[in-house]
Amino acid sequence: MLFDTLAAQTRWLRRESIQLVDWDCLGACDHACAVSLRAPGKFVLVLGGLSEAMVSPLIELGTAYAQSATGYLARPERPAALRSAVLVQVPPVGTP
Repeated sequence: MLFDTLAAQTRWLRRESIQLVDWDCLGACDHACAVSLRAPGKFVLVLGGLSEAMVSPLIELGTAYAQSATGYLARPERPAALRSAVLVQVPPVGTP
């Protein structure tokens, strides 16, 4: 299970202050397995069509997201394996 594989990356999670939450549904049934990245004041990213083989690119993307001021990651800024996996980037609440 992708969640368990990511959860095993405890050093990375602590270093980037990332909290994993196992969620039943992200409304991306046609694109399972899905992951969402969110943080206060940042864009929300929802990715789909993922597998355990994508753990390393997800760690790379999660690190870039955590270090980004806005959370917006343009296609060239994403790991190549995940460039087409982003289903939606939602602007932060209150963004004009």
